[in-house]
Amino acid sequence: MTPQAGQSDARPRQVGVGVIGIGRMGRQHALNLLRTPSAKLICACSPAQADMDWAGKSLAPYGVSIWSSFEDMLNAPGLEAVVIASATPFHQPQTLECIRRGIHVLCEKPVAENTSQVEELLTVARAHPTVKVMVGFMRRFDENYLDAFSRIGRGEIGEPLVIRSQAYDTLDTSPQYKEYLKASGGIFLDATIHDIDLVLSFFGRDVRPKAVWAAGLRSYHKELSTTMDADNAVGICEFHDSKIAFFYNSRTSPRGFDNQTEIVGTSGKISVNLLCRQNKVESATKMGSESNRLTAEDALKSLQIAEALQHSLVTGEKVEFSNLKPRI
Repeated sequence: MTPQAGQSDARPRQVGVGVIGIGRMGRQHALNLLRTPSAKLICACSPAQADMDWAGKSLAPYGVSIWSSFEDMLNAPGLEAVVIASATPFHQPQTLECIRRGIHVLCEKPVAENTSQVEELLTVARAHPTVKVMVGFMRRFDENYLDAFSRIGRGEIGEPLVIRSQAYDTLDTSPQYKEYLKASGGIFLDATIHDIDLVLSFFGRDVRPKAVWAAGLRSYHKELSTTMDADNAVGICEFHDSKIAFFYNSRTSPRGFDNQTEIVGTSGKISVNLLCRQNKVESATKMGSESNRLTAEDALKSLQIAEALQHSLVTGEKVEFSNLKPRI
């Protein structure tokens, strides 16, 4: 329908988006983009034939072009932004290539395999200031965590001192998932990094890690012994200025995904999702119970902590930080 004279078309401009990697996470991103009014999914790519077959049935009928080559897909007409959901080792090089071509990026976590790669990425991103780069730390944008963040900003619990954050991923013993775990980078870099990002958002961007400890076990995925990884792991991060974070992550939940967070402050406590129900935020203060911006720089500190925790898990050693760099 054409707008009448004096009327404007209220529909949002659609951004041309492509999805890089259409495996476990990429498929969900692609399907979500098909339902997003402000986005138009125009292309997707994967070198795997099974992914290409799925895309041919699920995406091609909507006019999405399917590519086997990442480099070739970047030349697709109308491409303005990408979601990178490929295997972890490809995140950083693919992000760099997109930035250099002027293509906006939303990259799945972790954005790189180590902190030196993130530092290189930041250097390139700063040289292309018009290109937007984000990492998929989606919990910062969950309405419950936004509510908790606002309460902390209002001083409802005083100064945050201790945070406990944990997550339970659904038990999956399929061969495909076991292959995914091999290249995931480890439980702290692949999974707990979400909780690390939450802690950094609640404590504030200027918080500095001091030391970390970690331990884990293999209850179902015994094959993780080859990489010294775990399917259940705990970690503690001590920060300067007398703050502590406790992390727990499980890959073996029999009842589906779940996560909880508690923030203890000088004058109260905020709890998120301790009991599964629609209103998931509770605030306990003296009075009774009752947009967090994300930058590429934030991803660097999260990865530094996750990398140190993973090292502690493998070696059993305490890892101390000096000038925000872990002494490993």
